[in-house]
Amino acid sequence: MFCTDETPRFRVYRYQVSFEIVDTENFEYKSVQLTERYWLIHYDGGRTQDEDDDVPVLALEGYFTWVPGTIEEPLGVEITLPVPYVEMPMPLEIL
Repeated sequence: MFCTDETPRFRVYRYQVSFEIVDTENFEYKSVQLTERYWLIHYDGGRTQDEDDDVPVLALEGYFTWVPGTIEEPLGVEITLPVPYVEMPMPLEIL
């Protein structure tokens, strides 16, 4: 999903990521809490960096890290799920 909103100072990108536990019988935790989210942003011209700036974004990749239970009361070791390289289709009118 791609959505953008612009102001005179910056452009905002919205994304939606869904994860599904496919083997619920063998997943021993009833809940997890997000502890970290990381995006490596790929810009026009081949540049990459960890933060957004004023050039068009072409793709993202990164990872999400959760702890079973809560941060205050973890029930196990952290779980990190990678997000593979995902191209961001950008409407021509904003390029």
